[in-house]
Amino acid sequence: MISMIPGMSPVREEYYKQGHWVIRITPPSFVKQKAPVEVHLTDEQYQRYLQWRDRKVLIQDALPDLSKEQREMLMTGLSLDSQKRMFTPEEDEDE
Repeated sequence: MISMIPGMSPVREEYYKQGHWVIRITPPSFVKQKAPVEVHLTDEQYQRYLQWRDRKVLIQDALPDLSKEQREMLMTGLSLDSQKRMFTPEEDEDE
């Protein structure tokens, strides 16, 4: 399982601030992303996040009200810019 290999998993911090939950995610070091990302959740979303975190449900089932980019942030810690760099196909130079 990849999450058991040191340095291959994101690091998540969870804290409550000003009426909502903040999940701060630092991606694995090999990603070369300088800053962690934060996703803000309501109390109800946080309870569903915990179900996903504890591997009881899939993230898209637990948090369908978040965008796919926000769910990717929770899973990997990738910022929007990093997601675009990693998941946008490069154009062929021959075209």
